[in-house]
Amino acid sequence: MKTNPKLNTNRLIGFALGCAAILLIAAYQPALTSNGTDVTLSPAASGGKVNIANSGSVSQCNIGQSGTATTITWSDGTTMSSNTSGSQWVTNGSNIYYNVGAVGMFSSGQTTFTVYGGTRLDAYDANTVGGPRVATFRRGDNSGSESGVTTFGLPYVWVGGAEYKANIKQMIGFGYHLVDVDVPPAEIGFDMVSTTGNTKGDIVVATRNVTTNTTATERLRVAADGTVSTPGGKLPAGFASVEAVGALAADANFTGGWRTTNNVLTVGTITCSWTTQGTNGAGAGNVDVKVRNTTDGTDLCSCSLGLCNATANVPLSCACATASLAAKSYTLRFATTSDCTVFPANTICDLELTR
Repeated sequence: MKTNPKLNTNRLIGFALGCAAILLIAAYQPALTSNGTDVTLSPAASGGKVNIANSGSVSQCNIGQSGTATTITWSDGTTMSSNTSGSQWVTNGSNIYYNVGAVGMFSSGQTTFTVYGGTRLDAYDANTVGGPRVATFRRGDNSGSESGVTTFGLPYVWVGGAEYKANIKQMIGFGYHLVDVDVPPAEIGFDMVSTTGNTKGDIVVATRNVTTNTTATERLRVAADGTVSTPGGKLPAGFASVEAVGALAADANFTGGWRTTNNVLTVGTITCSWTTQGTNGAGAGNVDVKVRNTTDGTDLCSCSLGLCNATANVPLSCACATASLAAKSYTLRFATTSDCTVFPANTICDLELTR
């Protein structure tokens, strides 16, 4: 029996083409394979991907089953796991919450968690004891042997960034706060007073003395050079007490005094009283005192306390309001005057010193 060579050749070519087509289709289709335990869905080619719900579709991808722990493993060996307590990430409108346990981030290495824009990072707890709180710490074993920060320059909390303009205030707020209450009743922070180089500034404390949603007012300032002041006046640094034993003559120094160091102090109010009143003279009958710079032999200021025969043991005051010089010694004395024929005796005075 004779065969048709042309027919056989065509059959072989068709068979070959069919096999090639099958292989070609298999090479460019995703593979779903199983080894009896695991099921693997692979992309058709290297660099490909498996998509769930392309654009315009709404789909759901369920991983694991209720009551069973699930682990997702990436090709580099890292994993993401869930426990057996069910759903933990939940949504509510435009918000997303993690409703079981804690969210851990950055287990090792130096990392940064940044919130951009006009957003808030809130720590909230529904009236439970001990919360809410935001804590920053360097982990140790409480043995006293762990390394910690013993110098300035490594703060646990740093408020501020690339803001670079004079009088910028980088503040921390304290007190009552709700969604519609956006002004804290108290603040403390940094007031940039110079943008030269790496900047410098003052620490300021502000409070409000009303119960409305009103911006706080500055109450205390520590300047970059260490000077402490209040907006309403100088901060009291202390008092100097001096005493005139017996009937002290005019231009004789009281017992006691003070010496300034590098800090320049201002002599404020001078308050005196005596146990024995004096006698008025021919003039106005006033007791004048002056602050004496005993280092240079000059007078800093003078003021009038009152009548020479003012009632004993009743405080009399007058204002010096003059800044002293650094590294000088000072005391008090009666001024030379004919207003008192007899000066009051046993006089004690307190001089307010501010800076």
